[in-house]
Formats: sequence, structure tokens, C-alpha cells
Amino acid sequence: MKYRSLSLAVSCTLLTSYSFAQPGPSGDHDMGRPPSFAELDNNGDGILTQDELQGPMQRDFSQMDSNGDGEVTEPELDSFMRSHKPPQKPQD
Repeated sequence: MKYRSLSLAVSCTLLTSYSFAQPGPSGDHDMGRPPSFAELDNNGDGILTQDELQGPMQRDFSQMDSNGDGEVTEPELDSFMRSHKPPQKPQD
């Protein structure tokens, strides 16, 4: 009987932990602050190339590269980030 109670308690704890780790109803995750230009610029040359980016930023590279030269500068990234803010969660 003790084993059954302990097993049930552990299962409930694991399920609760799992549910808190899932995205909210809108499917978004709390990503924290976006990385800085310097954090993204892996080789420190002052420009970003598509291979230095990952995920959505790599997918949106052509939109960030406003002059189409195959490189994203810090002003281009700043402009893109200002115009593409993530949706805000509604205030309760």
C-alpha cells in the first residue's frame, strides 16, 4: 500500500512538472530577452551571415537583410527587431 501511494505521488509530481513546461494556449514559449548582435556575431566581424543564425532568425534572414547584400548589419537587425516585435500577452 505504501508503494502504491508513493508511486501515485511521484506520478502526480511528474505530470504537474511536465504541464508547466509546455507552451501556453497560444503556443508560445517565454524566450527571455533576444540575443544581442555581438552574441549572434560568432566570428566577430561586425556582420551576420545566414550560417551564424539559427531557428526563426535564420528563416527570416532575407527579411532582415534589407539591402539584399547577403549580410545583416547591426542597424538592419535593429530595424527588423523593432518592426517584428512578438505579440504581447494580454494583461489580466
